[in-house]
Amino acid sequence: MQVLGARLVAFRPQGGGPEQLAVVGEAVNAGTQPAAVDITAGVLDAAGTELARNTAGTHALHWLLPGERTPFRVTFDGPGMTVRPGEVRSFTVRAQGWVTARGLDRSLNVWSQGDAVRVENSGTAEATITNVLRALNDPAGVAWVTQTFLMEAVPPNQSRSAPLGRALPAGYRVLLPRPASGPLGAALPGAALSASALSGSALSGSALYADAFRREEP
Repeated sequence: MQVLGARLVAFRPQGGGPEQLAVVGEAVNAGTQPAAVDITAGVLDAAGTELARNTAGTHALHWLLPGERTPFRVTFDGPGMTVRPGEVRSFTVRAQGWVTARGLDRSLNVWSQGDAVRVENSGTAEATITNVLRALNDPAGVAWVTQTFLMEAVPPNQSRSAPLGRALPAGYRVLLPRPASGPLGAALPGAALSASALSGSALSGSALYADAFRREEP
């Protein structure tokens, strides 16, 4: 697995509350075998002490064929993860993959319907629990990732829809971009963006992804 790009962002959670941090980006299966995917990220202070660590969980695809990519979002919102933006000086990202025989089916087709998505199952097995991601992109890469589960299984040759946002969250700002000439997670002098440097009008497009747990799989 290889991380292609990542950035540390701050945002306001839906419904209000303190500002939160997240690492968003994109990873690829750079190997020659199908892989089960696990993506983790951490934030560090000026002394290099890790302040918080979390996994992407459902905000990334779980299985990738060789060459396939997944957007990801790691949010530091778990117990004991109250991290203030001013404390963070760098971040780390690690993408791991294990050879797997699961999740190889590619019979899900997904398309956008405004602020909703529709998933069609063109295969022969039920898509029991379907996870759908929308990557919001800007010229520098993946800016944000939204996620939803379909509320019901998708039988073969049928489709289901669900709402899925296509806007950046309130208060979105980039704290640490990944410099093209620097190591992942390190901010070069003057590289940090202001709160107004990236707004919804700067988005260049979006991409949809879906994977599913299938009851018939071992």
